[in-house]
Amino acid sequence: MSSDPIISAGGLGKSYQLYDRDSERLVDMATGGERGRRFWALKDVDIDVQRGETVGIVGRNGSGKSTLLQLICGTLAPTEGTVRVGGRVMPLLELGAGFDPDFTGRENARFSAAILGVAEGAFEDRMAEIEAFAGIGEYIDRPVREYSSGMYARLAFAVAIHVDTDILIVDEILSVGDAAFQQKCLRYMRGFCDNGGTLLFVSHDDAAVRALCRRAYWLDRGRVQSSGDTDAVCRRYHAAMSKLAIDGEKESNFEMVDSGKPARRAPRNAPAMATPGYRGFHPDRVMTAMGGGRITSMALTDALDAPIAVAHGGLEVAVHAAFRLLRDLRFPAVHFALRDRFGQVIFGDTAELGESRTTERGRDLKAVFRFVLPYLPTGEYALEVMLTETVAQSAVLVAREDEPAVLSVATHHISHGLANIAMRDIRIEREAQSGGNGRPDEGIGDVD
Repeated sequence: MSSDPIISAGGLGKSYQLYDRDSERLVDMATGGERGRRFWALKDVDIDVQRGETVGIVGRNGSGKSTLLQLICGTLAPTEGTVRVGGRVMPLLELGAGFDPDFTGRENARFSAAILGVAEGAFEDRMAEIEAFAGIGEYIDRPVREYSSGMYARLAFAVAIHVDTDILIVDEILSVGDAAFQQKCLRYMRGFCDNGGTLLFVSHDDAAVRALCRRAYWLDRGRVQSSGDTDAVCRRYHAAMSKLAIDGEKESNFEMVDSGKPARRAPRNAPAMATPGYRGFHPDRVMTAMGGGRITSMALTDALDAPIAVAHGGLEVAVHAAFRLLRDLRFPAVHFALRDRFGQVIFGDTAELGESRTTERGRDLKAVFRFVLPYLPTGEYALEVMLTETVAQSAVLVAREDEPAVLSVATHHISHGLANIAMRDIRIEREAQSGGNGRPDEGIGDVD
């Protein structure tokens, strides 16, 4: 990795003039005066991003995140300071901006790709990739006005990522689309960084930043409040937001911590965050399947092997996966992982064939995982299965689904929060009190 940052900002600031009356604005436009109040959207911001890094920027709404992105992308000019970008930038900010609702998805993809710099001769090859990634089937040749919001987001993201770029800037796009699409986006972004790309991910949700980024900056009121290791920065951000919720807006002048001092970077091939060991296999460490097998079926059933439409905590669940071997495999194994919408593995496990000999090409493998589903918050979760073989004592990914299956979970009568439990008993009791005669009150019992 080069020591020369691919993105570097020093003393960066952006201000605007605010006016109480339109007449003051007109006078200033005519005379070049400054009758309005100066508002600093960003002030004294220093940021360095190395080539190949995954860097997150967290902050509440109005903290200056979008202004910083626009300065980096060149759509805004700084009021003071400098910003230097040493590569081609692809901002994923307004997905599908410029799509014409009366044109088909294919036509919109062609126009958007041309605007983004894809030559006409290269478009046809890329269109096949765009169509496969979007996964909207025959709707690719239907007018965009007929699309659902999820289909619209799928096509727009697919177009944007099939343009050659060095830096990917992502702003809160993981809140769109279904769980399978979100996992596909996350997988692409991890692979982009593994191949030397640089990711700048902006969100007010620290869980998403933790899932993707090794280093982070926290912005508030246009200033960098903290920078360094992602977990440490997110803890400070979360603590400050909790304090703000309790003490109110007037208490939100946060102390500057480690500003402008990036933490020591993790090794290039280290995962962004700890992942389960799955007996030596890390589902996020290898992004590209090497081939040699294919998934022929996958199903999710209950204890009676009936298909599950909506699951709930405490339900016995079985994951059924079948594979066809397209070449000889040594020590084949099947893995499954259940992920949240940020791509973080909630749990998973491995089934090993347990044979030392090679399993021959043309064989079919079937794996079944049975477990009791934990009490998860209501929502959609991504369920994926993977086939690996062991080469030189390392697990090599052979096959995985392009899009994982979606498990819908509906949770009732469960406590609030990220971690849920099944409450065995809930009650409120009122103890008997002594009356004026020293005897306990009667007729006071449990309150249901």
